[in-house]
Amino acid sequence: MVISTKLRAGVVLAAALLVMAARPSISSTDASVYIENSLPTSEVTARCQSRDDDIGRHDIAVGDSISWGFGDNGWSETLFWCDLNATDYGVLSFDAYKGHEAGVLYYHYVWFVEEDGVHVRNQYGIVEPLPTKSWGN
Repeated sequence: MVISTKLRAGVVLAAALLVMAARPSISSTDASVYIENSLPTSEVTARCQSRDDDIGRHDIAVGDSISWGFGDNGWSETLFWCDLNATDYGVLSFDAYKGHEAGVLYYHYVWFVEEDGVHVRNQYGIVEPLPTKSWGN
């Protein structure tokens, strides 16, 4: 049986669309970043953004936090980075969300700003003991 080129192309396109539809993707409420100021005495100024979205500048008082939700682009290419500045500690820059490292089950990042740097809560709810990034780096 001879299959026409157009029919073959249509079958390949339909198969590709089915594969893409089955691929895990997230909506605008499925990914989030949370940053808490856990420093004992210093306010933190945070400036966070991605290539497409600027969260803006936020002054985070001791014990307070900021958070935002967003949609990964479905190809796990979303990247949010933050610059932190604290009078008593200096400047710190870090990647707050890297979609290609998030994996299928971990789209929510919880960060704690502490005296030795920023710590992230892992997928088990445990705060990593070593800072992901230290002040002045």
